[in-house]
Amino acid sequence: MNDLRKECFHILKEQTMDVIIEAFNTDPYIKSAAQKLEGAATARVPFQIVGNQRNRSVIQFHVLDTEFEDWLLWHSDTIICQFSAKKKPTGLQRSNREGEVSHAHRCHKRGDPSKKPEGSKNTRRSKKIKCPSSIHSWSLPLRTADGDMARFRRVRYNFRHNHTLNNLKNLREMRKSSLLKNKIRILIERGKEISEIQEELGNWKNEFLARPGAQNLRRDDFVTYDDVYHIYRKLIESKFQKHKEEFRSCQLWMNEFRTQNYFVYNRHDGVCYGFSSPWQMEQLETFGEVICFDGTHQTGGESQLFTVVIKNEHDNGVPAAFLLTTKSDSAIIAD
Repeated sequence: MNDLRKECFHILKEQTMDVIIEAFNTDPYIKSAAQKLEGAATARVPFQIVGNQRNRSVIQFHVLDTEFEDWLLWHSDTIICQFSAKKKPTGLQRSNREGEVSHAHRCHKRGDPSKKPEGSKNTRRSKKIKCPSSIHSWSLPLRTADGDMARFRRVRYNFRHNHTLNNLKNLREMRKSSLLKNKIRILIERGKEISEIQEELGNWKNEFLARPGAQNLRRDDFVTYDDVYHIYRKLIESKFQKHKEEFRSCQLWMNEFRTQNYFVYNRHDGVCYGFSSPWQMEQLETFGEVICFDGTHQTGGESQLFTVVIKNEHDNGVPAAFLLTTKSDSAIIAD
């Protein structure tokens, strides 16, 4: 088993090396920086693989400081693997050398899948697999071939990924760009439906057929229903959610309604009722002889959401009201 594991690791390492080297050989940002530093006619290799003989998995090179973020995006799209800035403590630290500023970025698969944020109920499989790959860069002034001073990034890239690169399966795990998020947000605010937005922005099918290979694919080429819905939900929450805890949010709404001379009923016993429309109130008054409760589970951390359902003249269930409670037993029916 150990021999098989070593062989698989060796194959993965070779595949990773091939993808990285191919990407760097066509990298326009690294070549541009090398020409500015050494001159257009330079024969110098624009990047250098360093490390000991057993573990040559670090590449050193330079890019223009103003083009670093563009390079990072280009490289991520090329190998279909993203990098995120290190957030702890800041991801931006002053270097020991005067005039230098250090930065750190890590592969988006770096984290520990066994560690989840406190209170998280996400049941999806984590994309984190403890990938050790990282990018460290230092912003510093250097003299160009023309004799001028310009700011460059000296980059040290540990490309020892423990997963396959340039794989279409990784696209779903990558983040959408801020440009695409803003487009979706604007279309939602204009009143367009989720399916309409997905159809309008999802022209990736024709582009996919027209492109020669997978290296040209980007995360923004794939707009799924969930991509649009997540932004839609955040917009709704920002407008109507007054507190991250649902029950507390309802209480704040009731306090606001009370100041506007609305009739508010609150027994302060952990139960809130809500009617969406006068039509629902009429349905409850007309067909309220039989009342059912339909529970929606795992919608909040402390509260339970129920739909009050009645049967109309056609024996069809009609949602008449919504009930939010901190109780989870038959006491809500008695109340």
